[in-house]
Amino acid sequence: MLSVFAKPAHAEARLVLADGFAERSLGSVLELAHDPSDSLTFDAVRSGALAFAPSTQDIPNFGYRGGAEWARLTLDDRRRDKEPLVLDLSYAITDRLEVFIERNGEVASFIAGDHTD
Repeated sequence: MLSVFAKPAHAEARLVLADGFAERSLGSVLELAHDPSDSLTFDAVRSGALAFAPSTQDIPNFGYRGGAEWARLTLDDRRRDKEPLVLDLSYAITDRLEVFIERNGEVASFIAGDHTD
């Protein structure tokens, strides 16, 4: 499972979206953590249950290992025209992808992948 969450824009590592933004690989602006138990909740992870480290790859490759991979990213959207953004997971064979978006203290989420039960 890969869980991704966006955090408030005051964090250190962030992606600034300016007018004219089209697309980019996110690997170099992600912070990553591994939960070998695959049992931590979003609230636990957000509260510091895992130690995140900056990604060292433009396209992170987690291989085949148990547990859950967590990635976090801060978006600083400075675009005047706030067109919707699309998160494209290029590797289509993903069992489960959970995305959490935190904005102004509110959290929204969605689930995608082959095993979304």
